[in-house]
Amino acid sequence: MKKIFMIAAIVVILALPVVLNAWPSYKSLSTPYFRVFYRPGWESQALNLLQTLEQYRPFVEELTGNRLDRISYVIEDMGNMVNGYASPVGIKIAVFAYPPSGDELSNGESWWQLVGVHEYIHMSQMTKISGEPSIIRALFGNIFYPNLYQPNWMTEAITVYGESAMSPYSGRMNGGTYPAIVSALAAEGNLPSITKAGYYSSGTPLANHYVFGGSFYKYLAEKYGQDKFPVLFEYTGSSLFSYLNPLYSNISLQEAYKEA
Repeated sequence: MKKIFMIAAIVVILALPVVLNAWPSYKSLSTPYFRVFYRPGWESQALNLLQTLEQYRPFVEELTGNRLDRISYVIEDMGNMVNGYASPVGIKIAVFAYPPSGDELSNGESWWQLVGVHEYIHMSQMTKISGEPSIIRALFGNIFYPNLYQPNWMTEAITVYGESAMSPYSGRMNGGTYPAIVSALAAEGNLPSITKAGYYSSGTPLANHYVFGGSFYKYLAEKYGQDKFPVLFEYTGSSLFSYLNPLYSNISLQEAYKEA
């Protein structure tokens, strides 16, 4: 037993300098709604991200029908990896530091506008909750946000639509790639089934749930109005049937879309 304690003590002593050095390596900037963590040397990027988020915060709140408490962002240096992610369970958003040099992700007024707002829409939409699910989430944790269980195409539909609705010059729906994919498949009579349109398919590698989800939500906004999206998310975020989406999404989604 003494030997185990000695080994544990040695591990702690060896790890302590690493922990102490890592702890002060991040700084932060904040407003009442956002806190951005960044490494020294990234102050201008953090300020740019923070200003961008505040600029588009009213747009995201109106789009999703949800107002969040202060959200933490982390600017992560991942080299040439271009991405970002939102974690509703951990209430954290990460954006990778370097912008893309090309492809559809470069279609925006700035990288922080595209990735920062995209992930903010994710967080706002997926944490929309009320009614009985809010009691379950309060008792058992954030894993019980109902909108976490929606299909992937719906998760990405609102973000791809939202990033493109900020201005005529931003987002993938305002670029040439996504409309060209849909138009080409339609002209060939090769549009995928509803099932295949909901995920990545080797049969249509360029066409996936981002393409079709964003296109579908653009159609819904043009036909019924963007103001119907908060109604939709209120319905799915308050229904116990939303937890069944991974098994059979029609149980809740068909009624939700009819209601909206």
